[in-house]
Amino acid sequence: MQTQPIQSEADLQDAFKRLEAIFQAEEGTPEFAEMQALATRIEVYERTHHPISTASASDAIRFRIEQRTAALDRQAEYLTAALRDADPSVFLAAVRDVARARGMAQVAKDAGLSRYALYRALRETSNPSFATVLKIVTALGIRLHAGTA
Repeated sequence: MQTQPIQSEADLQDAFKRLEAIFQAEEGTPEFAEMQALATRIEVYERTHHPISTASASDAIRFRIEQRTAALDRQAEYLTAALRDADPSVFLAAVRDVARARGMAQVAKDAGLSRYALYRALRETSNPSFATVLKIVTALGIRLHAGTA
């Protein structure tokens, strides 16, 4: 078992290769002890040569807003793709997926519906009115757009 510190990127890559080879070692074996020592050496090298800075509170908030915006954009794209399908149940299933991802209780509240009414409107066998679907989609923060075919 090698106990030298990792001193270069080449050493680091070699350490990762060895770690991968012994990663499933059983506790109490020499390979398990080697795996623990190797993981510690890798951590020390990475902490020194590849430090991760701590984000400020404003950076963390900005990151969270960017992530939420990206998620909203992906959900809007998902619903847009579902609208292109000739089968209306595909769009309804997509609305159900997005509502579940956002939290049914909050979507129901934002749509002015009871949770029961929301679940009833979005179940696979339902045929909700356009007004109900529009309330749900609006509560999701999504706008439907019409365009030429």
